Amino acid sequence: MKKLSIKTISVIGLFIGAFGASQASAAIEPATEQKLERICKALKSDNPLALNQAVKLSRISYKTVAQGLRCNGMTALEFAKSHGSTITADLLIAKTEGQSSEMFAKR
Repeated sequence: MKKLSIKTISVIGLFIGAFGASQASAAIEPATEQKLERICKALKSDNPLALNQAVKLSRISYKTVAQGLRCNGMTALEFAKSHGSTITADLLIAKTEGQSSEMFAKR
């Protein structure tokens, strides 16, 4: 099984909201990067329990994950769907439903 390579991980909303726009492009701390990578792996695994656990441990909301997280250059939803992970994609939609329906209308 190929090891998941995370080329681009960014949580734009989190960093802009927490640190201001001037520091949004700063490097991500290794501990934070590991937490975000764990979310990407959980999305790919199609295991809702693993996704819930990864999101909870990261202390990032599902809304922020859906809007700002990039796994291999794709949004969290696109990444899950591209790997056939329909259960985790559906969970992500359910947890963010009504918060920003336009982000799911891209396809």
